Amino acid sequence: GLLVLIGGFYSSTPSYQNPDPSHTHADFKLYINNVSFDFAQEKYMSAEGNALSKYAHLHGGDGGVMHMHAPGVTLELFFESLGLRWSGECMELEDQTICNTGESTWKLFVNGVEKSELEKYQPADLDYILITYGNPDAAALQTQLASISDNACIQSGTCPWRGEPTDKGCVSGGECIGII
Repeated sequence: GLLVLIGGFYSSTPSYQNPDPSHTHADFKLYINNVSFDFAQEKYMSAEGNALSKYAHLHGGDGGVMHMHAPGVTLELFFESLGLRWSGECMELEDQTICNTGESTWKLFVNGVEKSELEKYQPADLDYILITYGNPDAAALQTQLASISDNACIQSGTCPWRGEPTDKGCVSGGECIGII
């Protein structure tokens, strides 16, 4: 696979540990033909009275941080919680189905390294995940990777100097008081 690294971006080790390994967070971005998909829309957010999934969701208006409340959550489960479906080589995304064709394919990069079996990947705490469709060149891949937020550490409590988690009411086992 293709290895893409952004100078030192992935090498920093947090000095704080996530206090709850059953409640993890990963930064992510999805691109279709070099256009970023907007997951910050309200319809993708879990909120009180609108629980999309108790195991994997987005909330707080942040469309760039996955919240996982159980071990073993896959990307397939995460995207299904948002109403998107994987079917073999295709993703059903709102009103379109986008499939691998020739040079244009779905690719997954985790912490800058290309991975296979996109839908089966289980995000780890503080992963930087890029899902991209098309045939981006190296420069486009660098731009896409650089656009991934680094806010998961706030939600996991591993960079407390940057702020408090917004989902402090969530506990392991999938229960989020006040969120779900």
